[in-house]
Amino acid sequence: MVQSTDIPNKMELSAAARKSVIACVSDFACKGVKPEYGIISINLPKSISTKKITNIANGFKNACKEYDIAIIGGDTNEGKEIVFNVCIFGNSNKIVTRKGSKKGDLIFTTGPFGYTSIGLGILLGSNNKTSNFIKKICQSCNKSTSKAKIWFKK
Repeated sequence: MVQSTDIPNKMELSAAARKSVIACVSDFACKGVKPEYGIISINLPKSISTKKITNIANGFKNACKEYDIAIIGGDTNEGKEIVFNVCIFGNSNKIVTRKGSKKGDLIFTTGPFGYTSIGLGILLGSNNKTSNFIKKICQSCNKSTSKAKIWFKK
């Protein structure tokens, strides 16, 4: 996740950090894999405040706690803008592949498509669409959630 393209100015950095974890969790869920471990690398400008760093750390911590992901490593670098790289690892007895689908299989979704993309466009000022759903759409970008837990049985 790159600050200039993925993190609107009004988005809390904890929400951006959380979103970068949730994106990985969601990818794993659709393949039937429970995330277990993670590596997080971040790029931060030299001028970033301790308060913002704490905010970022809390976003990662809370998302990883919510999905029971143990952070086992990572890296911190200095750069011109904030960049988050999250990599998660997990296990599955049966990974769902695209190749395995066949005519007649049921496909489920846990929510509407496109809200986060439209919300990001609105928050970055590149999407001028107006509708009754703007608040909900922007919230889906600012406060990412995943219903992936329904697939992860303990």
